[in-house]
Amino acid sequence: MSTNRQLAAIMFTDIVGYSAIMNEDEARALTLLNKNRKIQSKLIKRFHGRWLKEIGDGVLASFTTVTNAVYCAAAIQQACENESDLKLRIGIHQGEIVFENDDIFGDGVNIASRIESLAQPGAILVSTSVYQNISNNREIEATFIEDASLKNISYKVGIYSVKIPNTEYLNSIENVAHGSSLSKNKWWQAATIIIVIIGIIGVIMWFMKPDAARSDATGPVLIEDSDQIIIGEALALPSGPRIAVLPFNNLSSDQDQAYFSDGLTEDIITALSRTDLFVLGFSSKLHNLREMSVRAIGQELGVRYLLRGSVRRDSNTIKVSGQLFDTDSGKQIWGE
Repeated sequence: MSTNRQLAAIMFTDIVGYSAIMNEDEARALTLLNKNRKIQSKLIKRFHGRWLKEIGDGVLASFTTVTNAVYCAAAIQQACENESDLKLRIGIHQGEIVFENDDIFGDGVNIASRIESLAQPGAILVSTSVYQNISNNREIEATFIEDASLKNISYKVGIYSVKIPNTEYLNSIENVAHGSSLSKNKWWQAATIIIVIIGIIGVIMWFMKPDAARSDATGPVLIEDSDQIIIGEALALPSGPRIAVLPFNNLSSDQDQAYFSDGLTEDIITALSRTDLFVLGFSSKLHNLREMSVRAIGQELGVRYLLRGSVRRDSNTIKVSGQLFDTDSGKQIWGE
């Protein structure tokens, strides 16, 4: 039995009034279910999510970043606006979940489901853990609703309503998310980026292999929640090497390319998370650490290694640079 515990953004959706529709017209209900499945499967894939399963007329999906989960939810609701008979409620929570074979468990799933049930038709509700990650995103509007007592949850959960009023912005993010920021006839650019990511991961694993058995018994507790880092009291940490990935700097004159550099950062983090390394994930807080020294960042985050880099895109040319540092010594051990 394969078990994997992860921190993820969990999205739960539900068709409004589906039971009543099923009682009145079964054929219409099944058509609606297929339409919902088609819309969501396409958008979940586009925003790098993972379709987990259907529960009745509900869909459960997970994302490695909170931002992509919110973008996906907004895109789904936007698509439903063109379908007069399809109205959804959506709830999103970030928490620890357990993947066991092809199923998923954990309070994170239960909370996402409970939040969804509180939403009005066409609305997106999120928990405090999600809000904390998107609060600095000017394109996402968030409104506090209440501190809710949820069934079978021992503590109150802050509930926020979110939306993205600028549909043009949402469409542009949608395109960036599935890679159309690269010219479709320039497929070799995408191949170059893939090679860069594979190369970076290979170098990191080679340099960190001698340290794999090293165990740092105590240090700050790092709670990686995609866009926020919370540093807590000193407790035991996982043994072995730990690495933080700073958001890659966008050196292009076009600031819209910041989405491209952030996407590259997330791809590297996702690839590293599939290894045995303890990886500090993508975080808006990490942007604020760029001016600090390597050693100071290592002490602040409790990591032995630090990866930083930059992306510059001019016309049809993409230049990616990366540097790997040992935070104990502050020295660069690799750069390309």
